[in-house]
Amino acid sequence: MSKRPKFNPFAFKGKGDYDDATAKATGIKVPKGQHGFSLDPKSGKVLKSRGHESFEKTRMTEEHLDSDLKFKKGRYYAVPRKTKMADTLKPKQRGR
Repeated sequence: MSKRPKFNPFAFKGKGDYDDATAKATGIKVPKGQHGFSLDPKSGKVLKSRGHESFEKTRMTEEHLDSDLKFKKGRYYAVPRKTKMADTLKPKQRGR
């Protein structure tokens, strides 16, 4: 009989949560009542669940910064794109 995988709230849509344990383990300090970081700055691990109220805002910000949120190892990570959006634009489109 195989074991059921442990439920990971950061992999599924659901009621919004923030991964305080990972944030503390990486040295991120969030003042009480303040908004926490969206990512672990070293690994790119997303610290919000998919159901978090600002998960979509994080995704859009990362897209603007030429990164995508990819699901791997049971979590979402911000992964830089190999080709930057600006590299695909013609000079006229880049404002030159």
